[in-house]
Amino acid sequence: MATLGTILKDPQKMNLFLRPLDDVNDPTWSVIISLIILLMGVGYYIFILLNLASKEMTDSDKEK
Repeated sequence: MATLGTILKDPQKMNLFLRPLDDVNDPTWSVIISLIILLMGVGYYIFILLNLASKEMTDSDKEK
């Protein structure tokens, strides 16, 4: 069993589930791609809502 002293001397013995990044400034691409997909979905939803509101406004103008 490795003690804390041997782990600190040889960090390769640490089998971490989540390893620290080699470069902290390096972006995590899965987060960036997830944000892009989320923003595309929100944009589509806003487009659908505005399109529906536009149709309702033109329908109410025709009724008058």
